[in-house]
Amino acid sequence: MMNKLILLVVIITLCYPISLTAQLPTSPKSIDEYVILDTTRVVVKYSLYFVVNPEKPETIDTDIVVLEIGHKVSKSYSYLLFMYDSIATASTADNVPMLQKRVPPIEVFKNFPSGKNTVVHRTLSPGPIFMYEDDMNIDWTILPERKQLFGYSSQKATTTFRGRTWEAWFTGQIPISDGPWKFHGLPGLILEVSDDQNHFRFTIVGLSREKVPIKKWKWRYERTTRENVNDYMRRFNERPLEMLRQMGSGLHIAGRSQAEVENFSFPHNPLELE
Repeated sequence: MMNKLILLVVIITLCYPISLTAQLPTSPKSIDEYVILDTTRVVVKYSLYFVVNPEKPETIDTDIVVLEIGHKVSKSYSYLLFMYDSIATASTADNVPMLQKRVPPIEVFKNFPSGKNTVVHRTLSPGPIFMYEDDMNIDWTILPERKQLFGYSSQKATTTFRGRTWEAWFTGQIPISDGPWKFHGLPGLILEVSDDQNHFRFTIVGLSREKVPIKKWKWRYERTTRENVNDYMRRFNERPLEMLRQMGSGLHIAGRSQAEVENFSFPHNPLELE
């Protein structure tokens, strides 16, 4: 594992300027084993645009977020990370390079278990896969402004949630109270949502009415709280070498002295600021 991490950071250094790197890439996980929680009635895809380094707003990366909406449960997740796991599962994980794309390694299950919400947050291997229940009550203010989005008439709403102020556009023409990531609670499907700093923007790019199973992977989860996960990710980005040493590993960056590695940190721009 030590050699894999050393090679991993060398690759990062060659491919990306260090100042642009959000965090070490995520390693693949097997998706062979799972439980089926529900069957979809609608599948929505959103483009996700996000700023990696809040001090350098030009450091932009992208992802596709899939929202699978069932009759009782919905699941929101990174499509790029899912495809990466699929390739690794179809092959041999040891032969698949680490994912170089920076994506939010988060799955959000709304109303699972019944009446609750569950969030899965992956970290760098050999780190844990966290799972926690989350009370995601969002107090929206619905405004009169309207615009056309993806062929639907949509209406504006705003909220402050976990330290960021958000603007959403939802449509009553699709009367499903859901959206990407943790967003929900409006009288219609959220088509677009962005924060007031324009660091994150989810925009609908696809919608299909199909029946596919909503799956939860049979991984080894570490049950914790949202606060602990956010603190863990903050500490990892601020002091990656210290955190890797606690996991029995290390860090090497091509062209950097040991002193520079000791003081090295990653930019940290989480969806939740509190």
